[in-house]
Amino acid sequence: RRAIDQAAVAPNAPKDRIKKLTKSYRDKRLCCGKRRGRLPSACNQKSWPGAKETLGLLPLGGVLGFFGDSIMWQASRAFAIDAAASGFKIIEMRQYSGPLNLSNPEDGQGANGREGLEQGSWRRESIKFQKQEHEWILDYYAISALGGKGRLMSDLVRHALDRSDLVTLNAGLHYHANPKGRATVDTLRVDLLAAAKELAEFNVRSDVLRARRAAVFVETTPQHFASRDRSGDFDRRSGGDKKKNKSSFRCPSSVLKRALANNWRNDVMHEVAKVTKNVPVVPVFEDLVGSNAFHNDGDLDCTHWCMEPKIWAPRIGRMYLVFKDILDGRNLTTAQHLSW
Repeated sequence: RRAIDQAAVAPNAPKDRIKKLTKSYRDKRLCCGKRRGRLPSACNQKSWPGAKETLGLLPLGGVLGFFGDSIMWQASRAFAIDAAASGFKIIEMRQYSGPLNLSNPEDGQGANGREGLEQGSWRRESIKFQKQEHEWILDYYAISALGGKGRLMSDLVRHALDRSDLVTLNAGLHYHANPKGRATVDTLRVDLLAAAKELAEFNVRSDVLRARRAAVFVETTPQHFASRDRSGDFDRRSGGDKKKNKSSFRCPSSVLKRALANNWRNDVMHEVAKVTKNVPVVPVFEDLVGSNAFHNDGDLDCTHWCMEPKIWAPRIGRMYLVFKDILDGRNLTTAQHLSW
């Protein structure tokens, strides 16, 4: 936060937008204060490559895209914090939205309003960095549970890819195991297949052109709700959360074996990536299974994460390693199957 408040903000940056940006870092939903608990097992590595190294993979003026739900939005903010701490100045922050030219207007139903999407529309939050007179852009696109509207997913992803160089995508959080719901296992598969097709075409085209562009899936992070099977999944929670006192509420630990057994969102993602080919997956789920102490439990929220650097460092580092492997060798097959 100190980096954002001081060194990261250029003197000529729009003060109202920067003020709004820094305020969001202080918000209790993002900053949980000092926590005691188990950090990701991946933090055993002494240091991870971060935003500085990732931006170094981009061409000058390049665009890094985060596509997905609110966890991806948090990841984009964590990346911005890390970039600021590495000496990149934030010179601009803007929000955009607009109509989407759908392939089939009748297929534009069911976008998740909580993520800022309305029927046939898109929303983007853009942060511009500067260092030594060079500029880079970080874009977050709101893409969430679209309820099996594959063509809408294709249009959203294609629209975002058109102005991006390196891309990470995850939209699995708001799909649920409950078969009565609108966004379920089957609709997740439909939407991810549509997204994977666009990402794969983007990767193959970049591979042929030897361009420094690539797109990857990122696993959905674990939840830590109280559940009878100790998987932590929201759909399997034991209930009663709303009756608990916020001051005493805690997100309980989960059991790795049971969490993995109920890791169906990522199972679907890996299945889709394997079928589609040419779409690597960045693994993050297992890193965070034991990190139940780093949720926003003051809001009875066992889904979103504190903006603790050590929580996000492995995620940013793994993303960098996958991108670097692709760009260094343009080897999508190797990147897809390596376990980072």
